[in-house]
Amino acid sequence: MTDKPGNDGPAAYPDRLTGEGFTLRPATLDDVDDMVAACNDPAIGEHLHGVPRPYTAEDAREFILTTIPDKRRAGRPEWVIADTDTDRYLGSIGIAHAHPRLAGAELGYLVAPWARGRRLAARALTTVTGLLFQHGVERTELLISPRNVASQRAALRAGYQREGIRRGASRHRDGTRGDYIAYARLSTDPEGPVPRLLPDLPEEGLTDGVVRLRLPQPDDVDAKFALAILEEVWRHQVPPQPASRESIVDACHFGAAAAWLAGSSATMVIEDVETGRFLGNIALHVMAPELGEAMLSYGLTRQARGRGYTTRAVRLVCRWGFEVARFQRLTAGTAPGNIDSQRVLERAGFTREGLERSRLPGADGDRIDNILWSLLPKEMSWTS
Repeated sequence: MTDKPGNDGPAAYPDRLTGEGFTLRPATLDDVDDMVAACNDPAIGEHLHGVPRPYTAEDAREFILTTIPDKRRAGRPEWVIADTDTDRYLGSIGIAHAHPRLAGAELGYLVAPWARGRRLAARALTTVTGLLFQHGVERTELLISPRNVASQRAALRAGYQREGIRRGASRHRDGTRGDYIAYARLSTDPEGPVPRLLPDLPEEGLTDGVVRLRLPQPDDVDAKFALAILEEVWRHQVPPQPASRESIVDACHFGAAAAWLAGSSATMVIEDVETGRFLGNIALHVMAPELGEAMLSYGLTRQARGRGYTTRAVRLVCRWGFEVARFQRLTAGTAPGNIDSQRVLERAGFTREGLERSRLPGADGDRIDNILWSLLPKEMSWTS
């Protein structure tokens, strides 16, 4: 058995590598101040629980002089990500855990606040992953907090596929356990980013000049929670129960964005273009990706109903679903008595397919019928 995940010893890993706009190099004591500033950033503290809080200059010196050399001798090298022109510290990346018997490695990285927004993590990941594959590693892995949406995005850009949830695999600073999302890349995987089932929205969202659809934001919590606890809203959901405020907070801070990246649902806020007022929610839920099918759901505040906002939002999201996400069939369901919702779907071109008896769980422990509706790309007559 070797002392590293590849086949040719720790010395085989180079001290320096050059990437697009960055250099990977050994850490030096000149990096101490920047390391302290980076590691005391709130985002680092939230997502990387092994980083001391507060992070001191002594912590940085110990990491540079003791931890990094020990890791390299154990076949787990660590590099500073430095600016090519200035050599300034921008972050770090390395092997967190090595699995020699399985020819595998888990990578870890961080990007300093002043270096974010450049896709630096994805580029560094791509470079280091390629290096490990050259040295005999066959599988590389990332374990990422569900709250760390930026890191999930970087993983996908670097060719890492989302594999699933590692329940209780992390330990928070308060001693409680938390989950990780596992991403992995094989040496046999194709190069380049992982194809996304749900592409990003345009920066300005989706708009027809009257309503705008955009990702939920932390400022939406109060309005979304007020809508979620309306009985006429939650009784038509699955499961039919009011959402907790905690679940709304999580969705607005990271959950909706993470589900979008995972390809499970595209949840959007409907807002008034002129005033910015919250009008409601709309979403596409990916029910059968192999069939190119997604399901539509929506809900508006009481004040926004009856003004045509829902129909506008449905048309916008359906056009995006067909023309950008490339779905081949969109479905929706309504309760038999929900006439208003049925009229919205009719105006948007949906066809009533039939009644699904006892399809859904009811709020009172019973089963309720569902009317199934569908829309095909060629039926978007309202786009012309």
